Amino acid sequence: MIALFLLTIAAGAIGWNIRQMVVKKRFSANLEKFHDRLTTCRQLALNSQSDWLCSLTWNGQGWTLQSRSAEGLEFLSPPDLNIGPFLIFLNGKKQSGFSAEFTSTGEIFPKGVLEIRRLANEAPTKWRFPECFLLEEGDRKGPVHPEKDR
Repeated sequence: MIALFLLTIAAGAIGWNIRQMVVKKRFSANLEKFHDRLTTCRQLALNSQSDWLCSLTWNGQGWTLQSRSAEGLEFLSPPDLNIGPFLIFLNGKKQSGFSAEFTSTGEIFPKGVLEIRRLANEAPTKWRFPECFLLEEGDRKGPVHPEKDR
């Protein structure tokens, strides 16, 4: 009876830890989807030379991310993206939604620090707008030439 009791406690502790790991992985996957979609909108704005707006709205269970062109280029718009729940803060103020504008000239609005938290008491993931979308230049610029790589 004691062995069964101890085995039940150990299984519960292991199950709880696995559940916590799954929740954290879902949160990081949601952040990655969100950042990837914002990056896509930035690239669409630069490549199509049109302004794009990414809007995050609460749908009751999570967030819906919509990407739309200001010039009516709906055929380029990616499908709406549903992502899980998290808390959003812009420059320290809690937001009930979020919109990011990417202009054809490369400007990004809003400016400031976007904080995303899974729970209110957890440390936030911080993105500085627009710095988090600037392209990093490496040592090599332009196409790779076979003679230069030797």
